[in-house]
Amino acid sequence: MDAYSILKNRVSMRHLRLLAALANNKSLRGAAVDMALTQPAVTKTLHEIESLLGATLFDRNNQGLVPTALGQAAIRYARLVFTDLELLHADLKVMKSGIIGNVRIGSMPALTTDIVADLIVRLKRDRPRVNLEVREGTSNHLLTALLDDQLDLVFGRIPQGWTSDDLVFESLGEETIEVVVRVGHPELERPGLQLRDLLDHTWIAQPRTAPLRDIHEQLFRDAQLPSPANVVETSSILLTVALLDRSDMITLLTDSLTGFYGKLGLMARLPLTVSARLPPFGVIRRRNRVATPAMQVVSEVLVEAWHAARSAGA
Repeated sequence: MDAYSILKNRVSMRHLRLLAALANNKSLRGAAVDMALTQPAVTKTLHEIESLLGATLFDRNNQGLVPTALGQAAIRYARLVFTDLELLHADLKVMKSGIIGNVRIGSMPALTTDIVADLIVRLKRDRPRVNLEVREGTSNHLLTALLDDQLDLVFGRIPQGWTSDDLVFESLGEETIEVVVRVGHPELERPGLQLRDLLDHTWIAQPRTAPLRDIHEQLFRDAQLPSPANVVETSSILLTVALLDRSDMITLLTDSLTGFYGKLGLMARLPLTVSARLPPFGVIRRRNRVATPAMQVVSEVLVEAWHAARSAGA
C-alpha cells in the first residue's frame, strides 16, 4: 500500500482531533482533557499517527510539545478539515433556511470601492439568497487567509515570488496607473506639463514593499529624474483621498480608483503617461477546494461587475 493510500484509509478524525488539541494545548495532559481521554490513550494515538506518517511530529522542550516542520504541516491540514466541516454545517443550515449559501471574499482596497460594491448590489438585487462577507487587505494577507480556509475567494493579484501551485487564478486583466491630484489643482492648468515640473510637490507613496511603490520609483528613474524628496508613505486609500482633498499633494493610483473618486469630484488625472503596469489581477481560489454553488454564483457576478466597469469606463 502506498503512502497516500495509508493516509486515506488509516488516518482518522481521532488522529486529526489530536493534532489540533496538541497544537492548542502544547501538552499531552491538556490534549487529554480536551478530548476527554486518558493521557496514555492520547500518547498511544500520537504514536499511531507518527507511525502512519513515518515522522516525528512533536519535540519536547521546557515549553512543552513543539511541532516539528512536518508536524506544523499536519496540524495545518487537520485544521483545514475542521474548518471545512464548519463550513459544511453553516452551508447546510443556511440552505435549509432557503438561502443558497455564504461566501467569504477577500479584496484589495483598490478594487473594493467600485467593483466589489457593484458585486454586492448585483447579488442582493438578482441573487438575494447568497450571503456575502467581505474582507479587505493586501494580496499577501488575503492569500494567506485563503490557504488557511478563512476565505473562499480572493479578488486580487498573486504577488511576485508567491508559490501558486495551490491556487487557481482566473485573470481578468491589468489596470493602468495614473498620476492623480485634487480637482482644481494648479498643475492641471500648466501648459506642456512634464514630470520634472512635479518634483517640488509632496508625493503620497505606498510603502516600499508595495508593487505600486516600485512603479513610483520606476516612473522617475525612466525619466532620468531623482525621486521626490518630500514623500508621505501610506497604504491607506482613505488617507490618500483625504490628503489629496486638503492639499496640493500628488500620487499614483489605479484607473479604477481614479474613476470612482473622480465621479465623486474628489480627484482628477494629470495628463502624464505611466507605462509600467501592476501584475494581472483576477479571481483566485484554492485548487483543492470544491466550489460551492454560492461560490460559483459570486465568481460569475464578480466577473460581470468587472466587465461592466470596464465598459462604463471605455
